[in-house]
Amino acid sequence: QAPQGGALGNTITQRLTTVGGQITLGDLAQYGPLVAQAAAQLRAAQTDEAVAERAERVKTIGLYYAALKAHAIAGARADALASAQAFAKAAQTRFGAGDAPRIDVVRAQLAEAKAQSDLAHAKADDANALDALEREAGLTAGTLGSTTTAPIAETPVLTADKAVARAIAQRGDLRSADENVRAAQAGVAAAQHAAFPPVTLSAGYTHGVDSGVNVHGPTINAQIAIPIGNAAGAKVRVQRALVDAATAKREGVARQIATEVGAASRTAQAAVEAQRASDTALSAAKAELDAATLGYRNGASSSLDLSSARSAYAQAEVDALSARYDRLQSQATLDLEVSE
Repeated sequence: QAPQGGALGNTITQRLTTVGGQITLGDLAQYGPLVAQAAAQLRAAQTDEAVAERAERVKTIGLYYAALKAHAIAGARADALASAQAFAKAAQTRFGAGDAPRIDVVRAQLAEAKAQSDLAHAKADDANALDALEREAGLTAGTLGSTTTAPIAETPVLTADKAVARAIAQRGDLRSADENVRAAQAGVAAAQHAAFPPVTLSAGYTHGVDSGVNVHGPTINAQIAIPIGNAAGAKVRVQRALVDAATAKREGVARQIATEVGAASRTAQAAVEAQRASDTALSAAKAELDAATLGYRNGASSSLDLSSARSAYAQAEVDALSARYDRLQSQATLDLEVSE
């Protein structure tokens, strides 16, 4: 509504109502690249979530097998203490009967004291590992009770090359980096389309009163804006720089995956060999302990031989348990490292 001069020198009112719509052609040109960019960013965000979950699972696996190992070692230390107590009692009895020197009792007492100390530390480690696992899993204290596991057979370990190839094909963080590159490339296309002068078209239908006469009819309007300066070109260069940055990051992620997965594969292979060696050492230590025990009973071995054999067996058992759970953890970690 606006005032307007009438034919008789008076003032009349002009009233016009237009209903229609307008569109900028440049917006249409940018629509596809912008949608592609947003879709790539969405896929990258979804993949990042999966990557974060995988990292959390790797951490939980480490805590889980640490708790299993600590619990098993505590059990082995308890068995060692029971054996040391039995040895001390037997040495005291033999000394009382005059069949053994005083030094046997002293050695047995020392072995018992060390076994008690080792058990105390093992129990603390067991409680700490279980507490860490429960807190990581978001459970209240004492929910898990004691951690147990079923026997797990030794499985073949992927070589470093095969593990890296599988990880490159499946890892979510690399897929996320790829999506970030695609998003940056779509941003370049959108910036290039935005560099064209914007043309705005509008159309509609008008009705009202003009100079006292009822008017109505379609309307159309076209407008073009000529930008001054090179701001659009600068935006294109910025987007191209973002593509270069995303590509470099993608290459860095690929290198990091190759390094981490290759190391995980070699660690798992070493853990398998270490378990085999520790199992062999445990068998040898058990044979040595049996021989020293039999020799001590028959007077062919001294208490020092028996004490040394018992100490070696206890340590070999702890080493075997540690090697077993280290292998399980390394294999489980490798499986996750090469997964999506």
